Amino acid sequence: MGTDEQTILIIDDEPSLRHMLRLVLEKEGYEILEAENGQAAFAMLEQRTPALLLCDIRMPGMSGTEFLREAKSRSIPSTVIMMSAYGTLDTALQCMKEGAYDYISKPFKPDEVLLTIRKAEERLRMAMENKRLKEELSRSKGERKLVYCSPAMKTILGAVERVADSLQPVLITGE
Repeated sequence: MGTDEQTILIIDDEPSLRHMLRLVLEKEGYEILEAENGQAAFAMLEQRTPALLLCDIRMPGMSGTEFLREAKSRSIPSTVIMMSAYGTLDTALQCMKEGAYDYISKPFKPDEVLLTIRKAEERLRMAMENKRLKEELSRSKGERKLVYCSPAMKTILGAVERVADSLQPVLITGE
């Protein structure tokens, strides 16, 4: 299942923070979904797969780190950015180890959020391009890119194929 590229799910128990993020991000052209806790977020994720999840760490019921672990175990492909007002460097590192893309300390400026989101989007674009290039490369393996009709060229390409997997340098000379 792919992701909704311009959709962001905000998971935070503070309605005022969700509202502020909605205003900032909708102005930038994003579609915003909101969940007040991890359980509500998983219910939404059964219907849609936003490209990004902005998730608070401290929430009643399921904490943000518990949500992150569960999202990872369910193979949810969304990029997760964690948020917290109680963060330390250790907290940020733990979130990254658990699979979060980044961590933002509250209170934050709207520009900080936008910059983090743009970095995450660029990473996602690069990953998709890398995947596309790998698929293209695997499709082209076995296809000959050279056009020839000479028997001598056929002999040379046969030699190239025999030594192609060698780690030793090979020099082919001749007309």
